[in-house]
Amino acid sequence: MLAAGVPLPGSITTAREETCFWVAVLAIATSIGLIGLMHPVGSRMLVLLAGVMMTICAACAGLALYAYQSGWEYPFAADPATFGFFHNRNHTATFLMTGCVAAPGILLTAFRERHWLAGALAAGCLGVCLTGLIFFTTSRGGIVSLLLGVTLWLAGLGAAHRSKPLLISFGALFLGGVLLFLAPQSVVRHRL
Repeated sequence: MLAAGVPLPGSITTAREETCFWVAVLAIATSIGLIGLMHPVGSRMLVLLAGVMMTICAACAGLALYAYQSGWEYPFAADPATFGFFHNRNHTATFLMTGCVAAPGILLTAFRERHWLAGALAAGCLGVCLTGLIFFTTSRGGIVSLLLGVTLWLAGLGAAHRSKPLLISFGALFLGGVLLFLAPQSVVRHRL
């Protein structure tokens, strides 16, 4: 039993439901990471895991967009005015950035193997995660991490997997992002 006069740090919770939720999130994330490490890079299991991760990130981003726009307060909300379900805006941005980095990999694989439904799902997930990351989070580190993550992803592909259409499409997206950044009412520019 805790005495009423004992001050607790903000990182320690006595709420059983919240603690169980975060333990479950940790267990799921650890399981996905270990399954990913057990399979070769080119395997369908790894593509499936990246697709599941991308879909979960997009579903959370879509739910966070709904909650933010409608004023809905989810049970473990630390601050209803903050976008996302994490207590820290950088954690929310990192989660959304994970979906933004996984989606181009699924998109590339889907178009190369002619899986149009998976490609459309990846494009939709990328759009939702990018919208949440660029327009709703207040994290500056998330934007920088997104640029670094996509750059490292492209560099890690190697010359055999880097095609002209891929580089042109990423160049067009980067140019669109720069124009969006330079726009007069740019949320990202004001944030930086």
